[in-house]
Amino acid sequence: MSDVGGQGGPPRGALAAGQRSTRNYLKYDNFQTMDTRLAREGLPPNRFAWLENLQIRGDNQIQAVAAPLPGSFSFPGHTAGNRSFYAVGGHDFIIVFCTDGSLQACDITAVTTTQIAPPGSFSNPDMTGWQGVALLIADPLASYSVWNGSCMVLGTQHGVSPNIVITNGGTGFSSTPTVSITGGSGSGATAIVTGIVNGSITQVTLTNGGTGYLPSDVLTVTFGGPGAGATATAIPWVQFDKNALTQVNPFPSTIAIFQQRVWLAANRALFWSGTQGYDDWNLAHAAGITNITDDDMVHNITALRSLNNFLWIFGDNSIKQIGTITVTGSTTNFTIVTLTSDIGTIFPMTILSYQRLVIFANPVGVFAVLGSSVEKISDEMDGIFELTDFSQPPCAALADINNQRCYLLLIKYNDPVAGARNIMLTFQARKWFVTSQGSPLSSIGNVVVNGLLIAYGAVGSGLIQLFAQPNVLVPVKAQTALAHHGKSEIGKRALRVVFIGTASGTAGTVTITLDSENLTVNSHGPIATSSGNFFYERLAPFGAPVQQSGVFLGFTLTGNVDTAFALNSGIIEYQDATVMASTTGG
Repeated sequence: MSDVGGQGGPPRGALAAGQRSTRNYLKYDNFQTMDTRLAREGLPPNRFAWLENLQIRGDNQIQAVAAPLPGSFSFPGHTAGNRSFYAVGGHDFIIVFCTDGSLQACDITAVTTTQIAPPGSFSNPDMTGWQGVALLIADPLASYSVWNGSCMVLGTQHGVSPNIVITNGGTGFSSTPTVSITGGSGSGATAIVTGIVNGSITQVTLTNGGTGYLPSDVLTVTFGGPGAGATATAIPWVQFDKNALTQVNPFPSTIAIFQQRVWLAANRALFWSGTQGYDDWNLAHAAGITNITDDDMVHNITALRSLNNFLWIFGDNSIKQIGTITVTGSTTNFTIVTLTSDIGTIFPMTILSYQRLVIFANPVGVFAVLGSSVEKISDEMDGIFELTDFSQPPCAALADINNQRCYLLLIKYNDPVAGARNIMLTFQARKWFVTSQGSPLSSIGNVVVNGLLIAYGAVGSGLIQLFAQPNVLVPVKAQTALAHHGKSEIGKRALRVVFIGTASGTAGTVTITLDSENLTVNSHGPIATSSGNFFYERLAPFGAPVQQSGVFLGFTLTGNVDTAFALNSGIIEYQDATVMASTTGG
């Protein structure tokens, strides 16, 4: 068969003599999000196939994120696991659960680290804070435990509660008196006076919880001189293995504070404390227990969280909530409302409040709850979730990155190119991108410093502050869609590629690769990025056309830059490489 458009004509699809192909411009701007659902050929040009360490700041700007600050805290000989942040005893702490079962407290103010529980103490703790004076812990191994900033009382230790209440401050205490705790079946409990005002004792702090105390024990607190008349009460710490209210096996595994009550869960059982404080589990004070019997709680309660004025009860396949509680006599009244019977999570460390949304992750994706509506918000990340190794449980944090509040989800990603690595799926105002901080983070969490949310990551036997050094280079990657510019039937030959943006400060470099569906590449770089505003035009040597062609065109930008680097738009100039032609004769 002859491949001509007519007798004497040009080959089919070629330009006739005298014809010139029109120059066209494929523009990449109006940036929306990173989207991994489809192949690059299926994406519109305003969506990125990959966007790493580059944050979408506006329709026409992507900006690099800051580098981490290594070596913030260390605890040699221990490997960090999950982390939480709490204020206890007037100090802000990052509480680190280590894989050997120990707990480490990192004092943000003093920049020191203290072991508050030895190895073997915990298996998988869930934690929350009580009014800035105590850290409360639920753990399948240690039961319900407490740390007051001075000593840890494990639930299985059967010690004394740190909540020592002054009933009479006495008079005449011109210096610090001694404190004695006596009575009961146990021993070893000690305390010190930590507050005196005008000769009257105002505060006593437990320094050792002791061991062997029984729930029925009556304890006596006495004070030495020089003053007189001071009295206080102390009680044994709650024992979930012996208390008539709380007999349960296994021990509670999740915890929350809601409307001044402690809420604990074990399997399908939900417990709440009485009205007298975090150590009050007296039925006469409206403490109680109920079992979730609904069929939509397929297995057990996986997490309790107090967020946005609700108590959230998560199962692996359901979400419930409690809105308000009331007390009638010795009974606490509330209604459990089911929000969804087919969505839940087994990853408690992913549940956070973000801009009035409650966000969490499960193996399917990231979901948000607003009011009573539960919807998936991570469709664009489906391609990553399909390659996530959930043997490392995901965890989440909030962080202010370039003055924009973000939700970060740390996962172990089986990268088809780079191999297994930890990355953070980053959500910001309906936009997704990926962040990485150069180290194999095992967990992440956040602290509040001067109103800003600062993220920390656990690396081996220490913590690093994330996104903390704006003038240090970070690796970046932006990979656009492969777009056909509305002409999926026309081949294209790229002539040049143009980038417009800004860069200053620390010298960095980027490399540009022009891509097509033919899997051929044409690269240029590295290009210095320390010269202020830049307008980069990529031409082949001697003005020859860039050697890239295909129906679909796009580009990949890689390099190392600091936060001064921003890309405003990219343009590919091309000519039609073929023209559709038909014949009526051979």
